[in-house]
Amino acid sequence: RSLDRTLVTIPNADMSQMVLENFASRDKMLMKTVLGVLYETNSSQMQEIIANVRSLLLEDDRVDNDPARVRFNNFGASSLDIEVVAYILTDDYNTFLEIQEELYLKIMAIVEKAGSGFAFPSRTVYTVNEG
Repeated sequence: RSLDRTLVTIPNADMSQMVLENFASRDKMLMKTVLGVLYETNSSQMQEIIANVRSLLLEDDRVDNDPARVRFNNFGASSLDIEVVAYILTDDYNTFLEIQEELYLKIMAIVEKAGSGFAFPSRTVYTVNEG
């Protein structure tokens, strides 16, 4: 059955020619997100956020340290982007979601403590008075 509970049927002849991925046999689950922080974040705040998020991941026994990657990787359209990639050491999806939620809440606190915040799509419009 698929995730939305529909029945998937594949003929044996097709099955023998396919590359299949078995989700049930995985030993860990990928947590991958991009933190879009405010452009007002200065370089020392950014370094603090990156270091503290990296430490959070490396110190948590439920997170695989290889790779546990936290990198400032883009000047986005509305945010300074930090990519966070780590594997959570569980094969149960509900446990994964629980651990991920806990880590995300701790990451929010790290960003707030550094004096920054999360960005949202925005634009700045400059007007010129020609009068």
